[in-house]
Amino acid sequence: MIRRKCLPVIMFFLAVCAASVFFLCCKFTSDNSAETTYEAPQAASSSGGITLSIVPVSGTSYINVYRRQVSGTVYSDPVNIGEIKPAGSSTFTSASVIFKDPYTFSGTTYQYRVRYYDSSYKVSEWSVKLNGAVSGSSSSYVYTIASGTELKYDSELKILTISGTITSPAAGTFDPKIALKTAGAASLFSLKDLSSTIHLTDILPISFYDTDVSVTGILGEISSESTDKLYICYYWLVPAPITMVDSSGNTITSFKISSSRSTTDNDYSSPSAYMRVTPVTTAGSGLSDYSYSGTACRK
Repeated sequence: MIRRKCLPVIMFFLAVCAASVFFLCCKFTSDNSAETTYEAPQAASSSGGITLSIVPVSGTSYINVYRRQVSGTVYSDPVNIGEIKPAGSSTFTSASVIFKDPYTFSGTTYQYRVRYYDSSYKVSEWSVKLNGAVSGSSSSYVYTIASGTELKYDSELKILTISGTITSPAAGTFDPKIALKTAGAASLFSLKDLSSTIHLTDILPISFYDTDVSVTGILGEISSESTDKLYICYYWLVPAPITMVDSSGNTITSFKISSSRSTTDNDYSSPSAYMRVTPVTTAGSGLSDYSYSGTACRK
């Protein structure tokens, strides 16, 4: 027989256990001690693409969407295909957001996961596997880099120049971007056109100085606002790789720009390069990233 004075203790213990089960089942699961993994986004496939329904984590300021292809037990590397940002506020006010991926083609199987940012990163589980149902080919939605086309880096002028021909995707109209990355960050930078000279000291954030910077490729971006005007979706194509060379024509994999000012009197480099705000870095999820923030996108 249980004594009456023991009942409060027992009831408290049962309440704690019930609360623990509730939070483990409803809020998140953790597949390892280093990473909190949230519930996968809901996903459905149609002839117009794969639609994701995402519930923002409280306090989220932006959401990245990652996609991978699946063939049996083989998975491709995840690709950051877009970002969702609240419109007119710093955090989401919508109970859920919709992201429709129109580049999911028949004959290919896909999975998705999302990453929330609210001063730290929180990553979801992978979604169920879905078969694409869009007619056409993924090759129609990438930039074509002609044979011999190169990106020339001038270490004296701190510029990148496109030498050769880059053709826009056969389908759709996109804003061209160049994706640059360091060991700790990746960003998108706008191209005025596909024969642009890129003045690096005018665009690079300070976190891209004094470190090796490599080129991920050339990609396209489009955006759309939700019907309730509460959030904006940015869609990114898969980057088309491009060869980078130095002034002598030698292939290089990266470049490095010093943040130190010249001590000579003939230094006319842009002072803006030394006054940029350091963007958020370190994803902690093993996923490449370029998150939208105007001209450049932070990781």
